[in-house]
Amino acid sequence: MEDLVVDKLYVKPFEIDAMVRSLATSIKQSGRGFEQVVGIARGGLFISRPIAALLGLPHDSITISCYTETGKRSFPLISGDYNTDLDTLIVDDLIDGGTTIELLGKYYRQKPTDAVAVLWWNTDSIEPDFYVEEKPEQWLIFPGELDREEN
Repeated sequence: MEDLVVDKLYVKPFEIDAMVRSLATSIKQSGRGFEQVVGIARGGLFISRPIAALLGLPHDSITISCYTETGKRSFPLISGDYNTDLDTLIVDDLIDGGTTIELLGKYYRQKPTDAVAVLWWNTDSIEPDFYVEEKPEQWLIFPGELDREEN
């Protein structure tokens, strides 16, 4: 069986830092009054923690995973809980196919005052309330991932 060849884009730490600060600024300028930030593990946690700090809000996390390996989808796994009575900013690294956000809406997101913020958004998918850039075609490889064989 032949392995799937995926074009990869290696994201640099300074790029993420700049995007997180830009996202936090957009959220502040919106005037929306969130009471907590909830990061979606794994990818959303390295973004949600600094967003929570920049906004001066408490942080919590949940896990909704739809991928097992690079480019391969799996049956979704959901774990964790947070206070759904609070106005919540849900943070993830990206919206690609939208499955994670759809599951979030089905099981957690209950109020119109809740919002979703990501760094990258696939324009063919569900639009988040806040995003920084449209997602490129490549598979994004983040700092700290084991697949960092960049040249």
